[in-house]
Amino acid sequence: MFVTALRDFNYDTELQVKTGQVFELRNHQNDGLLLKHRHVAALDSQDPAMIAKLPRCGECGALFENDWQRDRCGREHESGALTAERQERRATHVVAPQSRAGQRLRLAGA
Repeated sequence: MFVTALRDFNYDTELQVKTGQVFELRNHQNDGLLLKHRHVAALDSQDPAMIAKLPRCGECGALFENDWQRDRCGREHESGALTAERQERRATHVVAPQSRAGQRLRLAGA
């Protein structure tokens, strides 16, 4: 059964679902609870041809109900790449030993 996510959540260890994302339930034990508690809603059309026409994220290939949801997913991928780049720069940043941060690191034994 194809459903659309009504909020962000982790479906299983392999799939982090975003709002508006269309995916197929994998017959897990708690799939009924996802429907009951309105984490997902069943799509009106279960036709694979119709589902194939839905907007697809260019980065991860996820299907979405609307274009703006697909665009949001793409922006999150871009910001995630920028965040990783910033973290790498931060990891290679050298703290001056005479600065207050350098003094704290020296006192901490780092």
